[in-house]
Order: sequence, then C-alpha cells, then structure tokens
Amino acid sequence: MNDTNIRLDAKAALDRIRKAEDEAAAIVRNAREKAGPLLVQAAQETARKSRDGLLDRAREEAAALKRSALEEAARQAEAIRAEAEKEKTRMREQAGPRMAEAVKETERRLAALLEGGSV
Repeated sequence: MNDTNIRLDAKAALDRIRKAEDEAAAIVRNAREKAGPLLVQAAQETARKSRDGLLDRAREEAAALKRSALEEAARQAEAIRAEAEKEKTRMREQAGPRMAEAVKETERRLAALLEGGSV
C-alpha cells in the first residue's frame, strides 16, 4: 500500500469512529430525554400509590375512631338511662305515701272553698 492509500484508510477509519461516536452520543442524548419523563412518571405513580395508601389507612382509622366513639356514647347513654330509671323508681316510691296525703289535703281545701269558707 502506498502512503496515500494508508492515509485514505486512516481517514475513513477516523470518519467511521467519529460517526460511531456521534451515533453513540445521539443514543445517550435520546435515552436521557426519554428516561427523564419516564422517571418522573414512575415517581408520580409511586407518590400517588403511597398517597392513596395513606388516605385509605387514614379513612380506616377515622372509621374505627368513629365506631369507638359511638359505642362509648351508647354505653354512657345506657348508663344514664339506667340511672334515670332508678331515680324515677325512687321518686315514685317516695311520692306514693305522700300522694294519698296530698289528695286528702286537696279534697279538704276544695270542700272548704265550696262551703264558702276560707282555706
């Protein structure tokens, strides 16, 4: 081979290397451009799933707290009703003997008024 052919072969080899480097750079650039949005999309999806999971857990905890509060309120209301019933029974028992006495006193006063006298 003569010197000109070697130079042409070397130049062609360098051109092929430059072309390969340019193609590799283009592939890397293209991958970066595509990977960026894909990474963002993947991060957004992960964040959405995490948020949804946290919201579901918060809803479940809120429902459990609500049930617990309602159950406690029902227990307290039942205790108050039972106490009120006891108090009502106690008042009736105390009022029983006094009721007959009150009726007699009312009859006496009405009779006195009807007879034209004063109470």
